Amino acid sequence: MSLLRQDEDTVQPLTDDELKQFMRAPDQRQWAQWRDYVIMTLILAAGCRLNEICALEKPEVNFVKKHIALPAAKNKNRKSRIMPLSMETLRLLKQLIAESEQHFSTTYVFTTNYGEPLSEKTIQKAFDKYAEKAKFGRSVSPHVLRHNFATMAAENGMSIFHLQKIMGHADIATTRKYVQISEGSIAEEHRKHSPLSRLRR
Repeated sequence: MSLLRQDEDTVQPLTDDELKQFMRAPDQRQWAQWRDYVIMTLILAAGCRLNEICALEKPEVNFVKKHIALPAAKNKNRKSRIMPLSMETLRLLKQLIAESEQHFSTTYVFTTNYGEPLSEKTIQKAFDKYAEKAKFGRSVSPHVLRHNFATMAAENGMSIFHLQKIMGHADIATTRKYVQISEGSIAEEHRKHSPLSRLRR
């Protein structure tokens, strides 16, 4: 008997306009919502999983080498992983850590208003609230933003092999499922690389 074919991942990433609208939804004057904005930024910067966000500890953020070094015990495929970070993301993380250390003694980067580690449910509820505020008419999970990270990185030219390492996939086929190239990007690449266009030039 042949094996049943697995369904393709049907998670639809946000468009650029939707993504900007979603990231404007948190009221950054409120600490908890500003923390949620930092979480959004981190997922888009490094492709973190939700459970990795909740379990992220301060020593795992290397501000000198500009990356998160996730130990094997915290990675789904049980291999250590490096997630490079932009200067903007590092700045936000440093600010969040400095502010939380004024009030709480904890090793965790992301906490509640009471200094306790964040739960996945709390983050998902917050994301649902921001999606409702943006009037999307659908739920937006951290997993959707992970899809955005993969798709946008690929469209910007990142190698699928480097993307696989950053996202922590054991199988490159899993990474390919995350990359959903938009129609506009396909048309632009065709315009740049069409053999007929080359002949006419």
